[in-house]
Amino acid sequence: MYASRSSLFAFAIAAVLSLAVNSRCQAQPAAGSNAAMPSNAAPMGAAPGTRAYQSNGDVEQLLAQADAFKDYGITSTTDMGRHLVGPPDASAVSLYRKVLVLQPGNQRARRGLQEIAAFYTRFAQSMCDKSLFEPCKMEAKNGLLADPFNATLDKLEQQADAGMQRGVAPRTGADQSNGDVEQLLAQADAYENYGTTSKVDVGRNLVSPPEASAVGLYRKVLALQPGNPRAGHGLQEIAAFYTGFAQSMCNKSLFEPCKLQAEDGLLADPDSATLKNLVQQADAGMQGNASGR
Repeated sequence: MYASRSSLFAFAIAAVLSLAVNSRCQAQPAAGSNAAMPSNAAPMGAAPGTRAYQSNGDVEQLLAQADAFKDYGITSTTDMGRHLVGPPDASAVSLYRKVLVLQPGNQRARRGLQEIAAFYTRFAQSMCDKSLFEPCKMEAKNGLLADPFNATLDKLEQQADAGMQRGVAPRTGADQSNGDVEQLLAQADAYENYGTTSKVDVGRNLVSPPEASAVGLYRKVLALQPGNPRAGHGLQEIAAFYTGFAQSMCNKSLFEPCKLQAEDGLLADPDSATLKNLVQQADAGMQGNASGR
């Protein structure tokens, strides 16, 4: 996935949610998730090296944790993709590979890797079909971490490279240099629609990177046509998207994620009183938490 502010934020939410989960001393599914982490699994985000079963090479325990990461990352509606390929020491792929070092023919580990590769193949194909070649390439590369010799994923990565070289991606395309407003709007709308509706990459390409995001492209349009209603509407949609998430985080007393979401929303609508209030609420909440320690 992208190493963008939005993707980093997604990991921030995940980390905070994990702390909230662990504080109950019982693993629970993420809010709205269809998949719960098994009660005997290590806490989400915990480095596998902290568990004795790994140092002892207990294959069954490794498989149990790998399966838990895989099932959660594939089925979760809020953290889809989490703990599938990263971090290197706490992911389904890394644990399955540990098993294969101990038992090279282990079918359960091989099957798990194939399922992860198939998961990323579907999303990469979807992105390439929509001419979103950079996301397509990233999904394909993630899939290849699970199955390095997968011909379909390899072809999708090549297709994405070819698409980006043709200048379809906004960061290199002629649409920017020529000031082609319609092309800019089309790409911005594609980013906005994907980032606000995707179940695997929520928030992706909404506010970053600046040269390849919905906000960045809508602002380019407004620089060319200050009153363009389509660009203005797109920015309002993105601000509303982040307002909803920020409010949800603050309501759960998850103040750091709340602030990050609100700040992202302000990139789309710097004058939003609601988003500014949420930033202030998050700051006050974090100060209260710090003083209460």
